[in-house]
Amino acid sequence: MHGLLDIFDWFNLFDRPQICLIGSQEWIKKSGLDYIDLDYRILAHATVENLDTGNIKIVSVKDYKRPIQNVFERNSGELRLLTVHSPMNRALEILSEKYLQITGKDIKIFEKTYEELLSIVESGETLSDFDLIRMDMAWLPTFGKQYFKDITAFSQTKKINQSISKSVSREYMYIDNQQYTFPLDVSCQILVYRKDLFENSLLQRRYFEKERRKLSVPSTFQEFDEISKFFTVSETPSSPTLYGHSLALSSPVRAACEFIPRFRERLALSQMSFSVLPQVQSDYEKSYLYTDKTLDSSWDNFVTNLNTGRTAMEIIFSNYSSPLFDGLNASSQFEFATTTIPGNAPMIGGGSIGITKDSNQIEECLDFINWLYSEDISNLLTSLGGFIPSIYVMKNRKLQFQYPWLTSLEDTFNIGSRTKWYGYSTDFKFEQMLGKELIDNIKEKYS
Repeated sequence: MHGLLDIFDWFNLFDRPQICLIGSQEWIKKSGLDYIDLDYRILAHATVENLDTGNIKIVSVKDYKRPIQNVFERNSGELRLLTVHSPMNRALEILSEKYLQITGKDIKIFEKTYEELLSIVESGETLSDFDLIRMDMAWLPTFGKQYFKDITAFSQTKKINQSISKSVSREYMYIDNQQYTFPLDVSCQILVYRKDLFENSLLQRRYFEKERRKLSVPSTFQEFDEISKFFTVSETPSSPTLYGHSLALSSPVRAACEFIPRFRERLALSQMSFSVLPQVQSDYEKSYLYTDKTLDSSWDNFVTNLNTGRTAMEIIFSNYSSPLFDGLNASSQFEFATTTIPGNAPMIGGGSIGITKDSNQIEECLDFINWLYSEDISNLLTSLGGFIPSIYVMKNRKLQFQYPWLTSLEDTFNIGSRTKWYGYSTDFKFEQMLGKELIDNIKEKYS
């Protein structure tokens, strides 16, 4: 098809036959052409489901014609987006060029580090220069009303909400039952591990000889710490990795995100007795011994540690894990897999995007967000390393094959939370205080 179109363009031939592409794998469909998508992964998945349930019948093929329609009126100007540094931004920059072509609206992206944007938000500084802000979802209860418009009543809001996966927590959108934002690069903690290590028969035998039990992917934090110790060369000289895992101690909030799932696990096992706190804190601090003992690591460093073979496993937010699976940055030496984190009580994270109170381009901002949530664009954003939790992305078999963590993400979101858990509520200030204490204790104990 592309060859034919190139020839027509080369010879300026405008009298063209009707073209229909069957078995399309195009991310962006060309206008004026018809497509019949035939995805063998979807067929295979449906067939297996039928076999599992004993429901033997013909598997229907979803075929349809869906040329892209230009739903925008061309207009001038720009939208200015202030955002924290994240894997999403590069994908947004690429696609903003396409948005400029079809709408005439330029998307200007201004990127800050997590700490820089937090400092701006905490200062109460007016952000009248921007139309949109991508804010960490954990900040919303504290700062959301201060900076964002209430968009609950807009018809476009309701339309966009229909494209959002129902598994996504209201914590990304609502404050006091009013909607101020939409989920952007949402994420949830997952365990990424070296599958080639856990399935190595020699390592399995060594672990059994040492611990008298099978080497398997940890389902509790006690198992996580024991296995991490086994894969730390200072503790096990024959370890193929330098360290078992990493700790994100570069900011209080990151430290709190790593500690809280441990605490939740122990609370659930002790019938919500807060007397377990000292032991959980001791276990968390001891796990520092099975890391590279740095205080400036973040999620990006976790990916590098896995990719270079320094660590055996990492608890990481899903939106940072794409480079391990995208086939471009992933190491050819190692095989990675993902599962739910130990304790089964992950933290959710990532960002939300909202319209600033001072923006006079509300409809234009909603048009842009609606475009991001469209089937083609949300799929393409994810293939480029970002992530928007649209209903189209969540069920896309091609993306699930590319990013294995996506397969179970809906289930992970259903059990994950940030500020609310079993009737308990926390906020961003709590995370800051908790994380600072954790970091100070580790410094005092091990520096």
